[in-house]
Amino acid sequence: MRTSIALLIFLCLASNATAVSDGSWSGTWRDPGGKKSSRELRTIDHGNGDVEFQFDLWDGPPAHASGGMEGHLSVKDGKATFETKEFDGLCRIEFSFDARRVVVRQSAGSWQECGFGHGVYATGTFARTSRKVPKFIRR
Repeated sequence: MRTSIALLIFLCLASNATAVSDGSWSGTWRDPGGKKSSRELRTIDHGNGDVEFQFDLWDGPPAHASGGMEGHLSVKDGKATFETKEFDGLCRIEFSFDARRVVVRQSAGSWQECGFGHGVYATGTFARTSRKVPKFIRR
């Protein structure tokens, strides 16, 4: 009986470890944005909720504007918020992750206050296209 209980505890612990390792937020996420734009989010999960991210946002004609951003998130229960005042105003971007997508909402700041090109915003639904740890584009 004791052996059965010990085996059951071991199996429960092992299954939890697998679930955690499979729950990585690392990957590449894309929002095609329609015919005129495309957006890509790359994330590297460093563990314990620490996720490094990098955005590339492109807006199509007529302006062909773009934007880029990178930083660190503290993800808890699939939710995180990034804030910066780097561009003379508050820029706040909220992330809501699940296994297949991330919903991104720029909840404060204009395109200028977030350092993006004219009319470019970090808002959309990004579908996960890869679970591999991506390479970041260094600017």
